[in-house]
Amino acid sequence: MFFSRYILRLMLAFYCLCFISLPSFAEENTPDFVPGELIIGFKSEKARQDALQELQTKEESGGFTTRGGGSKSITAKPIGNKEIKLKLNILTTRGIKPQKQEELTILKEMSEDIRKSDSTVEYAHPNWIFKSYRSVIREPVLLKNQLGPANATQRNLTSGPNDPIFQRGLHWDYLAPPKGMNAIGAWSISKGGKQIVVAVLDTGMLFKHPDIEKSGNVLEGYDFISNETTAGDGDGRDADATDAGNACSPYPSSWHGTHVAATIGGAATNNGLGIAGVNWEVSVVPVRVLGRCGGSIADISDAIRWAAGLTVADVPDNKNPADIINMSLGGVLDCRPENVGNLINAINDARQAGVTVVVAAGNDALDVKKVTPGGCAGVISVAASDQRGYLAPYSNFGAVTIMAPGGNLKRDDDKDGEADGIWSLVAPTEKNPMGVAAYEGTSMAAPHVSAAIALAISHDEKLRKNPNVIEEMMVKAAVKPVAGACPEQKNCGKGSLDAVKLLSR
Repeated sequence: MFFSRYILRLMLAFYCLCFISLPSFAEENTPDFVPGELIIGFKSEKARQDALQELQTKEESGGFTTRGGGSKSITAKPIGNKEIKLKLNILTTRGIKPQKQEELTILKEMSEDIRKSDSTVEYAHPNWIFKSYRSVIREPVLLKNQLGPANATQRNLTSGPNDPIFQRGLHWDYLAPPKGMNAIGAWSISKGGKQIVVAVLDTGMLFKHPDIEKSGNVLEGYDFISNETTAGDGDGRDADATDAGNACSPYPSSWHGTHVAATIGGAATNNGLGIAGVNWEVSVVPVRVLGRCGGSIADISDAIRWAAGLTVADVPDNKNPADIINMSLGGVLDCRPENVGNLINAINDARQAGVTVVVAAGNDALDVKKVTPGGCAGVISVAASDQRGYLAPYSNFGAVTIMAPGGNLKRDDDKDGEADGIWSLVAPTEKNPMGVAAYEGTSMAAPHVSAAIALAISHDEKLRKNPNVIEEMMVKAAVKPVAGACPEQKNCGKGSLDAVKLLSR
């Protein structure tokens, strides 16, 4: 009965703590969290089952009585791999809910005490809410001229897809390094294949977008946002992975997942509409993990396992397990088990299942070791470059794996009158009938890398289920950064992505 007695002791102590002055919310960038939720990972399945049984017995016998005389609820749900999610109703003895900063302090101190006092526990931490790495400039940039002439730098193209954004030369990110990732050159080797599956864990997909609807490149996905998550939309998990726009006040709807997935190949290429995806043929599985203002790591971790083809309780198995998982999301939090053990285990499980996990390094202009999942082991971490091949000013840096085009909306280095962002899909409107807009960010860089890996696997299927080999090849194929690309003390990894070199190794 040790575990449940220990939780009771903690609850008694912290109900009283709420009366006194607690430490301030020191980390300004610390992620948000799901109120009252802790994730506890155990060293064995037996330890988890023992804890669940003890907690259930305590609930059935009348709950947890505090010194204030009230019966306070605590529920436990098995999740993931040898983990449980605790839901606590944290109130002061006066029946008042603590302020947000106070509650986070309580949850973090509870987590630390649980780790130190129970030898069967591997980790314990709050159920953090991570967000998409949206543009530093929050609003999407629209075309200044929806029907303007082709960019002079590419108007003499004699071949290539007929998509308007490509023909206008706005896919500078598809040119050879240092500008782009060399998609145009790679197309002479491979244009992709429907047998390659890329799972995009993000805000979902605009299935009805004209450039997506008939592409044949988008499969059914899943919505993993639980209705226990304050960042969610309240309808619980289901098979509808539609991108709902995810407006998070005061920012406008981003269509972030659609923008990311379209670059990989969710958008149809050579159909005379919108943009050209890097892969002309591919299978994109949208996995909705981010709601109005983000998504919990418990939901994201379940989604990682599901995307990798692993079983998740109460969810139908994924019929199209991923070769590649793309995540353009995260938070400023060291990637250590005591902080994010739940997410680390999910990434490790996916990697062991043979899935290559590609993540955005983050837009905080910080060393990547300070963020998750960009600073986690077992992922390909992607920094962002601008049209010059320079590390973008917003991009995280350090021990990243590689740089790829992420854009800089404050620049126009090719003098075409349009911002040097990454042009991809958003919801069509009367003002923007093509449904195309530019963003900047490591969120935009990561899908270039996922797309290049998909091209590589389609060219050589022996790479499938070999994430270690893929990462090694990518590092060896990286192009050395141009002089001045990486400011002093800001490492750019091994260099810039070159899809041609990757496919030629």
